[in-house]
Amino acid sequence: MRIGRLAPIVAFSLALIGAALPLSAQNFATDIPLLSGGSERVLFAAPAAPRAILIMFPGGAGTVEISANGTTTNRNFLVRTLPLWVAQGFAVEIVGSPNGAPLLGQRHTPAYVAAIGRAVDFARSRANVPIWLVGTSQGSKAAANGAAHLGSKIAGVVLSS
Repeated sequence: MRIGRLAPIVAFSLALIGAALPLSAQNFATDIPLLSGGSERVLFAAPAAPRAILIMFPGGAGTVEISANGTTTNRNFLVRTLPLWVAQGFAVEIVGSPNGAPLLGQRHTPAYVAAIGRAVDFARSRANVPIWLVGTSQGSKAAANGAAHLGSKIAGVVLSS
């Protein structure tokens, strides 16, 4: 079968997976208090027995609007693929920015490492499985910074651009 013929099949399959896992039915949101004051909102979704937790850091300014009922209008690559990861057996945590502030120029700071650490601790409280930090574009700085400073709390890091 030629690759060109596979594209519609793959697109249809992905649409079915997305339809089978509506974001609002699978997710919940919570605010994690920060040691420095304020909070960061996280969106968490998981199958019954996750194989690992992927903590996702979207790019751009790093602001992800997460509603109290666990939905988001953000269309960043990582946010958009959340139901696909859950369908493959991974728990996913999308991290908003501390106090909703833009993160440009902040992702390398010790204060942001502390915020990542709180998100990791929250994820660990949900399931005792390996935790991977996943960042895309500007979010890669956050994932790399967290992995460099959080040591054994992190199983690995994935960076994309």
